[in-house]
Amino acid sequence: MAIARSLVASHGFVVAAEDLGGNSHRQIVFDINNGDVWVRKPGVIQA
Repeated sequence: MAIARSLVASHGFVVAAEDLGGNSHRQIVFDINNGDVWVRKPGVIQA
């Protein structure tokens, strides 16, 4: 994880949150119009 964080920082990105661990996959949505990013775990109901 340290390498990934270092690469992200070296490209000027600021991480606001992390979603790590578990054994389910994630779907990442990146809105190129405004830079918003969403992470969704299909099959997981969020309250």
